[in-house]
Formats: sequence, C-alpha cells, structure tokens
Amino acid sequence: MQGSRRHHRPSTPLWPKLLLPSRRSRGVDGLFGVKVCDPELVCQIISEGGGTRSFLGNGAAKAALVYDNSS
Repeated sequence: MQGSRRHHRPSTPLWPKLLLPSRRSRGVDGLFGVKVCDPELVCQIISEGGGTRSFLGNGAAKAALVYDNSS
C-alpha cells in the first residue's frame, strides 16, 4: 500500500498510553506486536540466529491493542 500510514511491525511496544487522544489525533488506532510466552525458548531461538518468523508460534504470539471507540 504505497502512501499508507499503516505500519504493522512486531517491534511496536504494547503500551496503552500510546492510544491516548493526543496520539489518536495523529492517526494511531492500534498497536501490534509480539507477546513472549516462553522467554527461555525465544532467547534460545534468537541466540541460534532465528528471528520473528522463527519464534511466532514457538514461544511467542502476535498481539494487538486496538482503540475502541464504541462507547
């Protein structure tokens, strides 16, 4: 999507304060990242040269925080 401001990268910090109104006015609707469920396994994968694709489903899972404007 050329010209799109949407970025989905696993290195995004999942910090809810980034969804405050001041950030929303800049187009931040959601945060997407990785939740590490098995730190030892993920560290082993990384130490062996593996990256995000290697540890997703093997000690880590995709995660999302999305602004809810339904209220």
